[in-house]
Amino acid sequence: KRISILALLIGLFYFTSCSSDHDDRSGVISSDVFALQIVDSLQIDYLGEIYLVDQNSQGQFLLQDLQRDTYLVANSNGQIIHQFTIKSDDKDYPGISFESPAFYKNDQIVFNASKGLFFFDFEGNFLTKTDDPLESNVYISRRGTKAIFEVNIDGEEYLLTNKLAFMGRDANTQAFYDNFLALNRFHQKSQETQGFVGLEPSSVYRDGRHHSPGRLLNRFDVQGNQLAVVYSKDNQVYRYTMHKDSFELLYILPIAEEVNYLDKQKEREKPRNPDEPQVVAGFQIGGGSGMKMGESRVTSIALLDDELVMVQYNPGLPEDVREEAKIIQQGDGIRIEDPDNIPREHYVVFKDGKKAGGGELPIQLKSFIFERDGFLWFSAEPNEQIEEDFVTWYKVKLMPI
Repeated sequence: KRISILALLIGLFYFTSCSSDHDDRSGVISSDVFALQIVDSLQIDYLGEIYLVDQNSQGQFLLQDLQRDTYLVANSNGQIIHQFTIKSDDKDYPGISFESPAFYKNDQIVFNASKGLFFFDFEGNFLTKTDDPLESNVYISRRGTKAIFEVNIDGEEYLLTNKLAFMGRDANTQAFYDNFLALNRFHQKSQETQGFVGLEPSSVYRDGRHHSPGRLLNRFDVQGNQLAVVYSKDNQVYRYTMHKDSFELLYILPIAEEVNYLDKQKEREKPRNPDEPQVVAGFQIGGGSGMKMGESRVTSIALLDDELVMVQYNPGLPEDVREEAKIIQQGDGIRIEDPDNIPREHYVVFKDGKKAGGGELPIQLKSFIFERDGFLWFSAEPNEQIEEDFVTWYKVKLMPI
């Protein structure tokens, strides 16, 4: 049965951070406790691998089929009502889409791609683009959480996206970390793009050691002018308030009580030995040992209106028990899967900056995707025994217990 359902200047702006007097709330426990509860689901009949990426205010869903470069819009009942394909030889091809597209103004779809921000209608007709191509040529997974947001800050409209220009840069220099900026905000009226949100003094990336750029990948969520940011290998939540010409760090929260990152980080100025293993986006590569998996990783974050924050993470494993990834042949390519000893995904909840619950994800839930109207959307754990011609996602609520 189907159930419906920035301080570096770029351009003309100087964007400053006020972060020295943030509230330290580490170790504070809330008297409120919340847990994830499934309240509804979305099921779409489709033969292929599709990913849910967004929902607009009219209840429509945006999905993508990465193998076919196809994008779909479904109604609240799960019926596909629009579908189009973008090919690399199209005149208005946006380039490599680094992350998932998103709805824009309810009736458009925006892509954060290598040639800039590109806008299409639901029929796949090209509408407009920005003249601000990304500096990165590194592929980022398009299966992650929502990473393009429309925001209104002091009466001005912006699009917030990941910056990604740091990918492929030399991370052995201090300048890399001093000048690092995580996000871009595109001012829709002036067509100017600003980078903002640098690394805070307490960040693990400020420890004087070398970190692969892939370890600095972030996820973020917004509510109005409120912003929450997490990084893949940093065990902290950073909460900000955004203003037109500045942003303010409100507080920093620890995510997990214990983390399992690589134990042997190199000094920054020391060049990497090509025979040593290298960490790229969570994979340990080289050193003759294939790819070993099991580092702690922060996967996603949700910021809700009532100052509830939910973070999904994996606690990881100590280095001595990590195993190589499973390489599975799939058609003409391969699929990489976690080894069997990787722990289940966990989540932690904060209320007003205080820890308010968490634990393992419910068994039916795989990955958080986006928040809409106070509800969290998750992908479902697949049924490995049955080849299904439909895909299911779950609508979840943080409920007090």
